[in-house]
Amino acid sequence: MKRHLVLTGFMGSGKTTIGRCLSKTTGLDFVDSDEEVLLQTGLHPVRYIRRFGLSSFRKIEKRVVHSILTGPPVILSTGGGSILDHRNRALMLQSGFVVWLKAPLWVLMGRIRRRSGLPSYIRPRSVRDLQALVEKREPYYRLAHLKVMNAFDPPEKVANEIVRKYKKKNAPGPFE
Repeated sequence: MKRHLVLTGFMGSGKTTIGRCLSKTTGLDFVDSDEEVLLQTGLHPVRYIRRFGLSSFRKIEKRVVHSILTGPPVILSTGGGSILDHRNRALMLQSGFVVWLKAPLWVLMGRIRRRSGLPSYIRPRSVRDLQALVEKREPYYRLAHLKVMNAFDPPEKVANEIVRKYKKKNAPGPFE
């Protein structure tokens, strides 16, 4: 049975970048759940949240994740908070091989600060704020089938490491 490869992790962990590299390596299509929200609503997730609120966004995100994970196998980059929803989490773990992309707080903070277009209410104001958010999500990220550090290596090397570790675990999935 072929499965999805699901990338999870905090904002700035490299899910989109690594997902695109994995797509090139494996030949599987890459889908970014934030881009799917944009396609379905006409609004970037940040603008959607600003206009309709986080609760409304999470409902759309849940629908998007469900739609993707009940379709043919892809490499899926999830929104950093989508794993907080118990239904999303269960579906990710059941229908996919979940990879937690992890990076040190100072690396995440640097990447987040370099991102343009993030409003202040989404951007953590300090490393302490970031740490609190990461600590809230970490128990859910730890449920992933594989944890990979994504801090200093080129994205292609990280993608190759994921494929290698995936094959080593002999997990049923997209590389069969």
